[in-house]
Amino acid sequence: ARDARGTIFEIQAGRVDLGACIQVLSQYPGEQEYLMPPLCCLEVAGDPRVENVEVEAGGGKVSTIQVVFMPMRVNVNLKAVTTEELLARRKVLHQAMAKNLREELQHSTESQAEKLMVLLYLRATRQLELLSGDESEADVNVNCFKSGGRDWVCVGAPQSALRDVAVYYEIEVSNPQGELRAGFAGLCFSSNCPGADDHSWAVCQNGCKYCRNHVDWLELDSSWFQSGGVLCLALDMKAGRLLARSGRAAAGNQWLEAFTGVIPGEEVGPLIFPVVAGNGGVEVRLILDAATTGEAPTAAYRSISAATSLVFASQGESEANFLDRLGVSPRALMEFDEVQHKHAAMKGEDYNNDHKYKELMIEAVECKVGIAAKLKAVATLVREGARQEQLAGV
Repeated sequence: ARDARGTIFEIQAGRVDLGACIQVLSQYPGEQEYLMPPLCCLEVAGDPRVENVEVEAGGGKVSTIQVVFMPMRVNVNLKAVTTEELLARRKVLHQAMAKNLREELQHSTESQAEKLMVLLYLRATRQLELLSGDESEADVNVNCFKSGGRDWVCVGAPQSALRDVAVYYEIEVSNPQGELRAGFAGLCFSSNCPGADDHSWAVCQNGCKYCRNHVDWLELDSSWFQSGGVLCLALDMKAGRLLARSGRAAAGNQWLEAFTGVIPGEEVGPLIFPVVAGNGGVEVRLILDAATTGEAPTAAYRSISAATSLVFASQGESEANFLDRLGVSPRALMEFDEVQHKHAAMKGEDYNNDHKYKELMIEAVECKVGIAAKLKAVATLVREGARQEQLAGV
């Protein structure tokens, strides 16, 4: 019939886009057939043309039909995957997620270790830290402190913060100029001078005591505020008693109760540390490792250094070695690696079970969260002065 019409695709294929020749498998061996992979793209490459073609109509008759020739170009999908890869796609996504979780965990572990190493190194070297005031007016060198201006400059040892212990330290005067306040502060301390807020307690060089910016007379002999003079401070954090003494025990000076209720807590902060502030050129030295024999109120008191140097980091030590000594790495990461290896050994099709896939995801995330919580607990114990044998059970 004259109105019959056919369509032929004239497909051009470059060397990259050429499919697989299946001539040997074809039921038409005289033709060269090519099999294209799934998800190929056919693109019109020019204007179609119409030609009249004679075809056999049967009975020896010949008829003419119109044929539309459509020039096309094939683009093979180079990213097509195999059936096995499609079935294992969820497994690949899960393994990528587990890899990211482990990298996050390792980074968190190393970062936590680095902070702890800095903290413990500062403890071991008894270094003071500038808490408030103009840095240009303060000279802080390990455990020595000098103020150079009229404004208050405050230093302390927050890295030596403690709780539930009885501690003792001394302040030795090098230059008795200006004003001086010495005492203790909680981790919530944020004032420019101890005794000026609700989180600190301080004794002044003239025998007064300060807390909540309120001053009371302590009847402390102010003669200690001279070159070579010593102020002794002792704090029992369980009883909440802060004691002060002017000079050494050999001079016959007695301990005076300066404050009560000096206990770590929600308002003050979970830990308490030594703090000193001065102005007008005062220069002092904090003796945090002072021998307490015969000087402290009782034998139950320890020096700040003795109470905080239970775990220490060696200078130049790597984070991995430090964590190994604490007993938390590589043990912590190995727990996650065991879960990761177990999941990797499973077949790809096992991940296509929605219930099973959900269980695997929850297991990986819970393992990572649990290990992170353990490391956080270890960090808290180290900051609070835990011994190494106490860390082993975390």
